[in-house]
Amino acid sequence: MIYIIRNTDNTIKTFSNNLDYVLMDGETRETLETTMSNYADRFQLSVNKSTIQADDADQAIVTLQSNTGLSSIDVDVNGVVETVTLTNGEGTLPAITAAVAGTITITPADLTEYPAAGGGSLTIIAEEV
Repeated sequence: MIYIIRNTDNTIKTFSNNLDYVLMDGETRETLETTMSNYADRFQLSVNKSTIQADDADQAIVTLQSNTGLSSIDVDVNGVVETVTLTNGEGTLPAITAAVAGTITITPADLTEYPAAGGGSLTIIAEEV
């Protein structure tokens, strides 16, 4: 059994197998009959490299793994929603490139369904050439 803690806007703040978490004003707690590992595996991002050159050519490849059985899941890439098609629980985002230095943050598009905690989010740094 695990516990899902939600923010006041119903987005998932965190999840835990520990009931000791003290809720802040407006937060809610749900109980799910699953394991931490199974819940975390609903949305897991990985990347082949976390730093790229800001030359619009160097690229990072981001993979999404999910045990949900869905055929696609929406991902937020710096505020732009990309639909990732899943085959056997795995899919790849379009290659991540950057023309200018900065950070590229990738999270679930639906934070009420998938947590950004743990492997649910990642940041790629685009460095000045």
